[in-house]
This record gives sequence, structure tokens and C-alpha cells, in this order.
Amino acid sequence: MRLEKEAGNRVFLTHFNADACARLAVRVLRGQGCTVTLTSPQDPDVLSLRPDSTLLWVIENNWYNTQNHAPHIDPDALVLGVLSSKNADECHHLPQLCHEFVCWPCDEVELQIRLRRMLTNSITPHPCKVQKLLANAGIIGSSPAFLDTLRDIDRLARCDATIIIGGETGTGKEVTARGLHYLSTRSRAPFVPINCGALPEALLENELFGHHRGAFTGAESNHGGLVKQAEGGTLFLDEVDTLSPRGQVMLLRFLDSKEYRPLGGKTTRRADVRIVAASNANLHALVEQRTFRRDLFFRLNLLNLQLPPLRQRGRDVELLAKLFIESYCKYYDQPRRTLDNSSLAWIYDYDWPGNVRELENRVHKGVLMSDGPSVRKDPPRNYVSRLAQNPRPAGENFNQAKSRAIATFESAYLTRLMAATGGNVTAAAARAGKERRALGRLLKRHGIKREDFLPQFGASHTHTDDRSER
Repeated sequence: MRLEKEAGNRVFLTHFNADACARLAVRVLRGQGCTVTLTSPQDPDVLSLRPDSTLLWVIENNWYNTQNHAPHIDPDALVLGVLSSKNADECHHLPQLCHEFVCWPCDEVELQIRLRRMLTNSITPHPCKVQKLLANAGIIGSSPAFLDTLRDIDRLARCDATIIIGGETGTGKEVTARGLHYLSTRSRAPFVPINCGALPEALLENELFGHHRGAFTGAESNHGGLVKQAEGGTLFLDEVDTLSPRGQVMLLRFLDSKEYRPLGGKTTRRADVRIVAASNANLHALVEQRTFRRDLFFRLNLLNLQLPPLRQRGRDVELLAKLFIESYCKYYDQPRRTLDNSSLAWIYDYDWPGNVRELENRVHKGVLMSDGPSVRKDPPRNYVSRLAQNPRPAGENFNQAKSRAIATFESAYLTRLMAATGGNVTAAAARAGKERRALGRLLKRHGIKREDFLPQFGASHTHTDDRSER
């Protein structure tokens, strides 16, 4: 039984003072068909592991005793402990750290058995690996709307059916499609994105299905096409609503049979691809307007994933802003910087019509244009508070308008307040000059949950308001 049939065939291996055992492990794994890369825990490839990859750490027992502490073990890693003698008592020095142990020196057969046992038990991706993969793709957040989407992504990645991803411009449809691909069983094969709006109608068939040499003037060699490039993987059709009527017919025929014929070809080929489409348009409305084929819509819309706009994601806007600041500071080799507190008020109140893409662009500019230890970003020129954006409906009397204005103000103020205090209700009440219970009732009235503002990524912060609301 070969190892690559039981687990992902790409292994990243790093070791701590166990060079001889690590070299033997590399030989064993490569002999079993695995692609092995010797690396360090800081390697960027390790930090962006795909689900079909395995991270293997080899730790020597004497090194552990000398250090008197365990290294920071990646939660996704498989850990092999190397004992310097056959004294079983040494195992207690590595409590709850290693998945397997070998006594060194050991022969190749014993090491192969241990490695196979570790790898065969790691077929199912660890939840931490799933979360890390999505975070590396920029899919992060803590709001209820986002967590619902995260659960949907995890669920939809397990099947192979066609899916449409909907959402406003800039909500992260392609990033989400990549997350679906790399969490699926097709993750070892290519992810091929196509912007349907950028494909001229005259070239659409050639770009999708390719051509044979001599199919038309200038066709001097065979060209496989994008469908062939995506073989075994995922074909992502972005802005699918922009397809011309002829392009829609062509796509419908392909979806019906998964068969195609390159231009100039005499035989039909069958494709093994998953189709993921995306659109920021209302396809239901386009179907009713007869600008998008109803039968194609039903073919594509077997599964549907709707991404929430940024304005509905609560504290996620701050999380994303800080993520982009960190990313661009690293890209431009700048020291670590923080988000200026004065920017928090308007980024929570702004509607973000361009969603995550607009936020990223504004943070990018802020990193380049700001000086000092913090990044300050002024609101856009067209920024208008949500309070001012909410006009008085016809027939509304003074008291009704006043109540609505107060409710709008309270909601925006409380959101900014909870963001500034990290979800600490006691601190928020002190800052607002209100009793804690009174503030709690206001938060409940406006549906604002303190959990949406707590520090993320499992940080162990202590709050003075962890007791339940009464």
C-alpha cells in the first residue's frame, strides 16, 4: 500500500535536532511516491498549506529536554518524536505533543509503518487547517452573517455540483470560489478563473474549448483551451450574466453533457470539471427580462451561495482593515502599524458600496499616505452618515421622524462604542456615562451582540463583563 493513496501526496518536513531521522523519513516518503520538501515553520508555502498537503515535524527528545519547552507547534502538523534510546520512560517528556514515536536508530521498515499510520489518520482536514486556508485567502470575520457563509462554504465544498455565487461588487466572490476549490477533493487540480465579460464573442469558443492546428488562419499549433486547463479541477465563470446569447447557448450545451469539441477537431472530448459561476446581477430579474436564458439559469443554480455585503458584517470591517494594514506594511517593508482610532467611527458608519474591495483600496492608500505608527484614513468625499441618508418618508409626522432619527443615531453610536471597547460592556457603559444594565438593554433593543466585537483568533483576553446580561 502506497502512502499517496491514503493521504495528500505533498509533504512539508521540518525537524528539530533530528537530522538523521529526518533524512531517512524523506527517503521513505519519496520511495512511497510522496513529494517531500524540507522546510522551516516560517516558510510561506507552509503557512498557506492546501488541504492535500501535510506538515510533518520531527522532534528529537534530547533537544526537547534541553529547551525545557515545546516549540510552537502548528495545530495542523503531524509530529514524530525521536527517542534517543529504547527507554520507554522518555516518552513522558513529550506529553500530548507527538502523534507517533520511534526509537533511534531505527530501520526503514519501522519508520515507514509509523509514517503510514500518521498519514492515514490525517485524511480528513483538521478544522484549524480549513480556517487557516480561508484566512490566507482573505476570508475572515466573526459576524453572524459571515459565520453563516463560512458554514455554507465548508458544506458546499464537500459536493461536486454546479453552484452560483451571488453578491454585490467587491464582496469576494472569486476568493470564495477559490476557497470552495481548495477545500474540495479537486484541490490538487487547477483552479481556472474566466471573466466572461472580458471574452469577445468571436473568441469565446476558442478560449473555452481550444483549437486544432489549421482550424483557422493563424492557428499554427494545437491549443487546449481553458476547459482542458481546468481538467480535474474547477472552472470559475465570473460575471456569467455578461455572456452573449450565443455564449449562453454554448455554455448550456457544455453543462448538459460536459462534452466539447475543439475548433477544427473531429472527435468529441469529455471534461471532468466542476463549474462555479458568479454574478453581481440579479439573475432572476434578468431571466424575467429575457436577457438571460431560463434553462441556463436552472442548470447553474443547482446550488446557491449569497455573500453578505460588508455593511451587514458588523465588526468584520475593522478586522479586515487591520488585516490589510498588516499585509501592505509587510509588502512595502514598513514597520507594523495600527488603525487610527479616529477612523473607526466612520468606517463602521459608512455603507461601503464597493464592499471589501473598496475597503482594501482605501486602506492601501492610507498605508502609503500616512506617517507615524498608525494609519489614518479620512472618509470619502461622498460620505454621508446613515442618519442623513435616511430621508423622511411621505406622511411621517414629527414624532415618528424623531423616533426614527434617534433609533438610527443610537444604533450607529452603540456600534462605534462597542468597537472602541472591544465588546467590553462595562467599559462601554463607563465611556457612555450610563449604567451597565441600561446600556445592556439598549444593545439588546438594537440587536447588537458583544460577541461580535470580542478579540479574535483565540486570544486569551480577560474581560470584566463576561457575566451574563440581566
